[in-house]
Formats: sequence, structure tokens, C-alpha cells
Amino acid sequence: MSPSPLQPAMSLANMLDGVIVKANDEPENIQTLCESERRERYERYRAEFLSTDFQGLVYDDILRNILKSPGYRDPRHNLCVFARPTVDLMNTIRTIQQDLQQIAPGIWLTPSLDLHMTVLEIVHSETREVVDACLEQLQPRSMDVVHFARHHPIQLVRPQLSFDRSAVAMTFVPAADRLYTYLHLRRDLAELLEETGIQVASRYTTTSSHLTLARHIEGDDLVALATRKAWVSAIEAMNERLAQDGLCCYEWNIGLDSQLIIQKGNLWYGGGECVADGNEV
Repeated sequence: MSPSPLQPAMSLANMLDGVIVKANDEPENIQTLCESERRERYERYRAEFLSTDFQGLVYDDILRNILKSPGYRDPRHNLCVFARPTVDLMNTIRTIQQDLQQIAPGIWLTPSLDLHMTVLEIVHSETREVVDACLEQLQPRSMDVVHFARHHPIQLVRPQLSFDRSAVAMTFVPAADRLYTYLHLRRDLAELLEETGIQVASRYTTTSSHLTLARHIEGDDLVALATRKAWVSAIEAMNERLAQDGLCCYEWNIGLDSQLIIQKGNLWYGGGECVADGNEV
């Protein structure tokens, strides 16, 4: 999914804290804020896809080159904090991916083991040397980072599909009955990293919590208005099913069900090298 740019004049920790303060540090208000932003984004892209003035899909040229050109290497090196979904969530996503591919056969589906939520981007789209230097700076606190959620667990609920011209993602909102939320976790992790002197270079908006399920790489699957209508209708039907299945089926407890990991390298699509794993005690 396409991120919104971070304002460089303000640290990520301060931005997140500002959102929490705006919501009076009340979990119900935080959930409402996240839900409102998610809904606004969804309606914006829904209208765009159903418009006769649709500007077309945005294809991921780098991913296409990786898949189609032997020897091509992604030039973007990154350092991130990830959370991987549970097996149950992976299975649910796999069914959704198959349904999406029925309408858009040319879409690329994220392999189950590469599914991830980027909790924090520390460095993105840099050289290997820049990433390695940042990792060396982070190393003394790396286990504090990956074990942080174990001591400060958070719950994400209400999964829904979101889409734009480039991708489809499963998005979540923080639970309304937990004082410590996903926004608190991101803020505190950013603060921990900033204490080491690292300037966190996140691309993602403060309330974003998502797993990218599929990306557009080529083809004319969604050129016709009728096909785009079918696409939107299918996603809305999937969202209705997710909502009807109930919260208990799709709670994601980061810090309990799964832990944080630090991943480096060419990890834009979920790969890369794990350099610290909170699942290891």
C-alpha cells in the first residue's frame, strides 16, 4: 500500500504521541480515530476505482523485474521491525488471495511465509553500507526491541481489506479495551531507537497497521469498468464475511501470539535476513 510521507521536522515518536494525546489517551478514541482514517482511505479509492476517469493501476516495476529478469537484484536495502501473522491468519489470508486472483489473474500474491506487518521502518531504500552501519548502532539494544512486545503486548482487531491502485492489504485497528495500543507500541519503539541516536525513517502514517496481500505487476485485469466494479464488490463481500465471523476469530495479539523481529536487506516483499528474533527466548 502506498504510504503517506512523514514530516521530516518531527520525530516519529513525537508524531505518534501527538495522535495519542489528540485521542486523550483513551483506547476507544484511538480505535475510532484509526477506524475513521481507514474508512476515509477506503472510500477514496473505492470512488477512484468506480470512476470512468480511472487513471489505471500502478505497477510495481521492481517486483516485476525480480520475477521476470534472472539476476536482477532489488537495489533497496532496508532495516525494519516486523511482526509475522499467525498460522490461522495466514490461512484466512490465503483463501482471500485465491478469491482476488479469480478476478485479477495477473496479480502477484505475497507468499504466506513472507507476510509481515512493518511495525517500524528504521532505514529504507538505502545502500547495504548504510543499513549495516545503522544495525551496528542498534545492536546493543536489538534484543530490547524484539522482546519489547513480550512485556508490552498489544491487540489488533477488526481486519478489513483495503486497496489502492498498486496493492491490496489487510488492515487492522487497535482493540478498544486495551490501554496499551499499537500506537503506544510504535511510539515507544521509536523512542527507544531514537535514544540510541538513530533517526527513524518511517514511510508509514501513524495509524497504519497492515499486511500487504497482493501487488499489481502487469496486465490489463482491471482496465474495464465492469471488472473494476466486480473487484470492488468482491472486496466488499470479503469484508462483510470478515466482520460477520466475529472478533474472536481474528484477534492478533502481538507479544503473545507472535513476537517482533528485526529484518534487514531486500525485505520490501517480506524476505531479507532476520538479525534478531523475539520468538527466541
